[in-house]
Amino acid sequence: SYGVEGEDTESGLDAVQRARRRMPESSELQLLHARLLARAGRVASARELAAGVFSRASETALRREAKALVKELGVTRLR
Repeated sequence: SYGVEGEDTESGLDAVQRARRRMPESSELQLLHARLLARAGRVASARELAAGVFSRASETALRREAKALVKELGVTRLR
């Protein structure tokens, strides 16, 4: 899995971008994309994507996961 440490981040980004084109509304894919962006050093993009998941997700667990990622990436307050 590309979400696992040690896997090729760029290949993972390519794969998740293809998957997101097929399922653009998937919050799970958006969150995975955010994690991979962060691992690739694209923190601002990762934070923006994770914050969007937080604001749109209806599932409590998904919101909690998105909020944790945003905080990890340097934002301490979400709406």
